[in-house]
This record gives sequence, C-alpha cells and structure tokens, in this order.
Amino acid sequence: TLYLNHDWTGSAMALDMAAVDDPALFDANSFPYLRGRVAENVSDWAGARDQFMKISPASPLRSLALWHAAMAAARMSSFADVDRLVSELPVNFPAELKLQLARLSPRETALKIYSGLSTREARFEHARLLDDEPALWNLLRDKKDDDVGLETARILSASERIAPQMMELAAVFSAHRQFEQAVALYRRTSNDPEAGAESRYMIARAQFLKEDFH
Repeated sequence: TLYLNHDWTGSAMALDMAAVDDPALFDANSFPYLRGRVAENVSDWAGARDQFMKISPASPLRSLALWHAAMAAARMSSFADVDRLVSELPVNFPAELKLQLARLSPRETALKIYSGLSTREARFEHARLLDDEPALWNLLRDKKDDDVGLETARILSASERIAPQMMELAAVFSAHRQFEQAVALYRRTSNDPEAGAESRYMIARAQFLKEDFH
C-alpha cells in the first residue's frame, strides 16, 4: 500500500524491517525486487542495483531484475557492470527495454546491444553510430513513412547528394509533411535536366498542401 501510494520512505522502512525479521521469507517472496524499485524512485542507483542482483536465477523476475540492475549501473556510469549484465539478458528479452538500456550506455556497449536486435530502431541506431551510409539508405528504402525513415532522411540530407538522392530524401520529408525540408531539396534539383520538371511540380504541390496559394 505504501508503494502504491508513492510513499518511498515508508515503503523502504517497511521492507527493510521485513528483511531483518525474516530474511529467508523476504528473499523467497522476491521482495528485493520491490526494494530495488523503491530505491529507483529515490535515485538510489547503487542500492537499486544491489537489490536487483539479489533476485535468484530461478526466479521468473530474474531477467527483468537484470535489466533494472543494468539501467541503475548505467546511470552510475558503471559501464563494466552494464556489459556484464547485458551479457546475461536472454536473447528474447523485449527489444524496447534493451533499446532503453542502449541509449544510456557508451558507444561500444550500445553497439553490442543494437547488433543483437533486428528492429528498425536498433538497425537505425547501429548504422547511425557507425556512420554506415549504405545501411541508412537500406533503412530508408525499406520504409519511408515511419519515424526511423524520417530520422534517417535528416541524417542523409545533411551531406551533399546527387539529384536522384535529393529527390528521394525530399519525398520522405513530403510524406511526413515536413514541407520546408522537402522544398529546400526540390529547389536544389529544380534546374537538373532530368529531375527539374518533377522538382518544380513537387514544389508547387507542397505549396498547395500547405495552403500557400501566393
């Protein structure tokens, strides 16, 4: 009840008393996990990590406890612990939770996490960290209308491109109604012998969709 009411001090005191009164029962009921969650809520990262690590390997909470422990270690910049804990996470552990951990981790640890995932978000982050342009273009061409497609287009448009590539990137921005970025690219190709006519048409179309009739 104290935990549900966000009374972290009261929760911590009640759990600590229970741990002293009957340590075996406390561990058998996986109460260190709850104590770790309390520690997280007061940013006691060292305490949280230590509590989560008390969860038995036989417990169904073990994988989630490892993830929480790794998140706490990352917030303390204890990246050796992060590497060790990540290696213990099961292959089928939820990708979104692994992505959260990667975002708090240094480059090499993040790359290890991303390389073990097949989601578009993980593939994007892996390619971004490595500045892997072929992988970024593959992501863009696989799918243009999601957030990964948009972020990929932003990265690729930061460098000089040939006209067909600029047209391709502009199409992504148009699909996301990011018309200013799209028009900027179409203007750069508006005098191209092959892409010029389509570029001018797409500029007019963007103005129409923005309801800018001047």
